[in-house]
Amino acid sequence: MKSESKFLILLLLLFPGNINAQDTFVSVGIKLGYLWGKGGGSFYPGVEISAVTWGDRSNKLYPFGFTLDYEYISHLKSSRIHLGFEKNVEIFGVDVGPTIVLGEENNFGISIIPYAGFILIPYGEFSIFRGYTTYGTGAYIKVPIRTNTHRFSVGG
Repeated sequence: MKSESKFLILLLLLFPGNINAQDTFVSVGIKLGYLWGKGGGSFYPGVEISAVTWGDRSNKLYPFGFTLDYEYISHLKSSRIHLGFEKNVEIFGVDVGPTIVLGEENNFGISIIPYAGFILIPYGEFSIFRGYTTYGTGAYIKVPIRTNTHRFSVGG
């Protein structure tokens, strides 16, 4: 082993470090999707805010979080608001929850949104409403912001 590597290891062992026991991240971002199904065949913009808690990996519940999406579908003159519960495994996840359509035709349903990635996050969306279903695909660009961290020291 080279002397530089030994020196670096010695420094790491001598100086105390911090370990994050639990982190909560709030991510805010924009999205661009494409819609199929009733009223489909168009691109739509949107925004999303999510809060995800990362905890002890021995607890199978973590990481999990909640999302709030807003989408505007211009050719239908309607907005969609989605409130979801999301579960992540590494960079893969799924978001499930109710979706409300507001506009010329109000409706209520459920959306299932699988996704993968970090910062740039491609997704697929399957929504079941009263009387019809829609399908979509797109991508989020989201920036995670750490909100709180419980730390404990390791070492000297």
